[in-house]
Amino acid sequence: MIKAYDIALIPPKDIVEKCYEINETIKERKNIDFRRHGQLPHITLLMGGVEEMEVNRIESELKDLIENLEPIEITITGIEIGKFASGLVVADDPKLNELHAEIFRQFKDRFDNEVEINGIIGLPDATQITADIINNYRTKSVLENFDPHITIGDGTPQAGDIPRMTFTSKDLRLAKMGNYCTFMAKY
Repeated sequence: MIKAYDIALIPPKDIVEKCYEINETIKERKNIDFRRHGQLPHITLLMGGVEEMEVNRIESELKDLIENLEPIEITITGIEIGKFASGLVVADDPKLNELHAEIFRQFKDRFDNEVEINGIIGLPDATQITADIINNYRTKSVLENFDPHITIGDGTPQAGDIPRMTFTSKDLRLAKMGNYCTFMAKY
């Protein structure tokens, strides 16, 4: 069966906690409620439809990749309010772009299956918009169109100005995706 999966770079615990705090300032949050739904703030490097039988192989190859990976410095420069969600803006970084390109080249063929709504973990209900974003990722959001960010919520944060934050991470993970392209850490 084909399910929606994401390979992502996970920030360290202090940044994850800051993302939780910002998420909790969104009064109208419904689908992206990190603590309640077991979602993990992340920077997507590749998403798509994956045959379930490929998951163990992908995880093994990711483990090998992580062994040789140097930590990447990430800088958050602010917050952006979008049509469907808000996110922390990640500054352009050549090392992050290279990692994204490497992951795309290595895994793209296993992430190219069409995802149906039932392949997304629905909280409360998976939407066609989410399926469309996942299915279009490989053609609209990779390589020169890569736009790294950390989604914060499906509403407007009331956290005020977000201070510039810098962190390093080499914590790459594979997880099933939920509605609004959330990273479902508990699945």
